[in-house]
Amino acid sequence: MARNCPCCGQPVVDGDITLPRLKRRIFDFVRRRPGCSAEEIARFLYADDPNGGPGEKTIHVHVHHLNKLLLAHGLKVYGRRSGYRLTRAA
Repeated sequence: MARNCPCCGQPVVDGDITLPRLKRRIFDFVRRRPGCSAEEIARFLYADDPNGGPGEKTIHVHVHHLNKLLLAHGLKVYGRRSGYRLTRAA
């Protein structure tokens, strides 16, 4: 039975999903911080980059690729003006 967190409404993921390192970091960040922006994700991912890392468009591309991997698990990272959150894939 699929269940959602009573606090944030995101799906509860049972078990482990194998993802490439960068995609895993995005996935975990969105799970911990539903409603986060692409800018917040970029700051988290590239905090050690002296040039600040790539821009928000790169984050959108990474999320798009992450969603292709999550589809097999019935999940996706959904982005709106209110930020990114984990949802069930339709």
